[in-house]
Amino acid sequence: MLYDPLRIFLPASIGFLILGILMWILGIINDSRMILPNSTLLLFVAASLTLMLGLNSSQILGYQVHNFGDETILVEGEPISHTIL
Repeated sequence: MLYDPLRIFLPASIGFLILGILMWILGIINDSRMILPNSTLLLFVAASLTLMLGLNSSQILGYQVHNFGDETILVEGEPISHTIL
């Protein structure tokens, strides 16, 4: 989580989407009818799952809880002081 996850997952998702569209076009050219081959469906699903995984990991990266040594916890920019009784 030390990087921006969308830098990795977004190009991979776009790559799967482009490959899916190319497979769909090749299916149309080869069979001369509007069909959706299984490989095209697999690539479209892979593209959407890769994009969702990237968005999910980006959300997790954006929601980090930082614990500092002085018992101050910083959650999304709001310092909260805890006293130990």
